[in-house]
Amino acid sequence: MKQADKPLARASIASILALVKLDKMRSIYDGICPASDGAIHSFQNPAGTETTRFSHGSTWLFEPGSSNLATLPKKTALGDPLYRVRDCIIPHAGRVLVAADYSRAEARWCAYIAGDEERIRMQEGAIDEYKVFAALTMWDDEARWDEVEKRHRDSFGKVGVLSGQYKVGWQTLQTSVNNDFELHGVAIDAKTAKKMEAIWPERFPRTVSWWDEVKEQVLTHRFTINPFGRKRIYFGLDDSEGARNAIVREAIADGPQSANAMALNGALRRLYEKYDPGVLRVLLNVHDEILLDCFPRNLQRVARIVKEEMEQPFNVEGRTLVIPCEVNATSVSWGEMRKIA
Repeated sequence: MKQADKPLARASIASILALVKLDKMRSIYDGICPASDGAIHSFQNPAGTETTRFSHGSTWLFEPGSSNLATLPKKTALGDPLYRVRDCIIPHAGRVLVAADYSRAEARWCAYIAGDEERIRMQEGAIDEYKVFAALTMWDDEARWDEVEKRHRDSFGKVGVLSGQYKVGWQTLQTSVNNDFELHGVAIDAKTAKKMEAIWPERFPRTVSWWDEVKEQVLTHRFTINPFGRKRIYFGLDDSEGARNAIVREAIADGPQSANAMALNGALRRLYEKYDPGVLRVLLNVHDEILLDCFPRNLQRVARIVKEEMEQPFNVEGRTLVIPCEVNATSVSWGEMRKIA
């Protein structure tokens, strides 16, 4: 391509990507349509994923159908009003919406499963691991973690932990950070991404050793077992180095992800089975979040109940892990939540 043609090519690609986003958002908004009972329905399949996390989809069991409510943007809605689809979800008359969300759940599960004392120390000491990773990336000095700005914490700090802990390469790290440039205003080059990748063996060698243990387990025995005793068998081919690496990455991610899903599913089941709809109603599970509703007079009681059910202690490799839960509520819409517990 000639140098003179590059600006036009970049502008054309940007226009195409913008149109793709607009078309996706159009389809999402089209799907937000109440059925005859006034509710927006979403089909959830408890057996739809390998990790036991619910999968979501649409179904024609309700007229005029249902929507995949798991696709409603949350993160991108912070930077662009176009993505504020959750504003379309409002409480039933006379009730308030309540959302309960785990805090840094996968990072906590991974640290405890790997037995990484450094990461556990940070988590138990209320040190923000995402900020520590960002400080190591920017200044090679984790002691400056409290100086890290939110945009760096939420971009390469968060990506560096949540993706890096699963042994992804620097190309994936770079792509993941840069894909959210519009949200955080942060982009990284290959050199920075390679530095992020190198932090793991340099700073968290125990997690790297755990990767090797998982690799040995899955390639030798073809299964892994998570902290809840759930056994997963791997049937993928391993006749090439790329195929073996893919199986190993999948096995590394399965422990924290499946444990987190099972913890959330347990809380979801207890809330559904133990409490009368007059106290609380379970509406939806999306990722690490449970959406409920209740009468305003029961709001504080429901907040206490939800925290109690979600903040159950788990035994992981002889340690007790409790994952903090944040509870938010609204009488306006799902997109307008305020913290209450």
